[in-house]
Amino acid sequence: MKNKNFILKAKRFLIITLSITVLIMVVMWAFGIRFEHLKTLRLIFCEPMELSAKERTEVYEWLQKNTINLTTIEAGSGFEDMMPLKAMIGDAHIVSLGEHSHLNGSFYKVKHRMVEFLVSEMDFTVFAIEAPFGCTYKINEYLLGEDVSPQEALEELVYKVWRTEEILEMLIWMREYNATHDKKLKFYGLDTRPVFRCAKVVYDYLRRTNGTQDYDDILLEWITLKIDRSDRDKLKNIIGEVRNLISYLESQCPAANQDKKEWEYVVQNSKVLLQYVLRFSTDNRSKRSDIRDEHMADNVKWIIDHEEGTKTILWAANPHITVLPGSGCMGAYLRRMYGDKMLVIALIGGRKGSIEALLAEAGLKISVLDFRSLPKGIVLEYLNSPFRSGGIKTIYPLSYDAVLYIESTSGAHMIETQEFLFRVPEI
Repeated sequence: MKNKNFILKAKRFLIITLSITVLIMVVMWAFGIRFEHLKTLRLIFCEPMELSAKERTEVYEWLQKNTINLTTIEAGSGFEDMMPLKAMIGDAHIVSLGEHSHLNGSFYKVKHRMVEFLVSEMDFTVFAIEAPFGCTYKINEYLLGEDVSPQEALEELVYKVWRTEEILEMLIWMREYNATHDKKLKFYGLDTRPVFRCAKVVYDYLRRTNGTQDYDDILLEWITLKIDRSDRDKLKNIIGEVRNLISYLESQCPAANQDKKEWEYVVQNSKVLLQYVLRFSTDNRSKRSDIRDEHMADNVKWIIDHEEGTKTILWAANPHITVLPGSGCMGAYLRRMYGDKMLVIALIGGRKGSIEALLAEAGLKISVLDFRSLPKGIVLEYLNSPFRSGGIKTIYPLSYDAVLYIESTSGAHMIETQEFLFRVPEI
């Protein structure tokens, strides 16, 4: 009798436990939480490790022996010290270069040097930056030797953080490279706002091909900057119209024997218009941020597909390129798409975060640390613990494949130009 009661209680306990587990899983799924997201709980509940003096010495010694040390951040300095990066990059056809803050001149310089290396030594020919998708046409004209000044090209990037001497020098180098090489370097934006140039691309194509005029009014409103992103009611009302525009353009696919590249570019510009509307018609600010990153990942995928068979350099802030599971960031989406064919390098330095303090105490100056090659033991355990930087905690090997550390950094040099951010394009 006792055994029978025990079995009944055990069955009841298992049924209740299983029911609760299923309920928790259903609730997690309903709120968009996946098991991969649970890895990030360490950021909430774990604290940075404390090392003994012996352990700290072991970590320092490993770092000193196993990082790739660069001699300078300056472009045009040759590549002898960068050659070990070839083995680290391997057969990756996407390299993402981050930065923990914009307007850091040292980051811009060393990333320019990385671009030179990747283009000159590893056959990367596509460059995409955290800038508006539709605003790089004139940049490519400049890079291909057209009669466009470098300042005009720079202004097309729109975002003020790129209007610096350091970025201008990189554009000049890109033009010089293209002038002496058959395989040309191409330039893209991957972000979703502003979209007045995207609207202009679509409008001009429709007029040039004698296409429909049904969408002229909405396109001209965008071109003349009359659509306010804060007017969410209006944005919600035009979602259907923008979807219809995309459908119309997709129905105009050129014949099989015609070049489809321009048409593909125009269709993608129309899709960026939809991205803009979907993002800014959303009331939740946090969700708008997630939508932006998902759309940037979609744009990167389009660029890679459009430039089939090429290698791509991505340039954006660290929070966008992170591959942290469940983060909702661009890098996390791209990691699911491309796996280890993408190498993600965060740029850090010039602040007193704990990871920077560790690398500084190890005596590193300008160094690349590959988290994929950590040895078992205290080095692996320590570097996989959360590091604080201000009020934020980061588990670096979960978030990035590598970091490029600069001990001492300085600000970027801004270029004073005419105000153009909301300049109305000529129609």
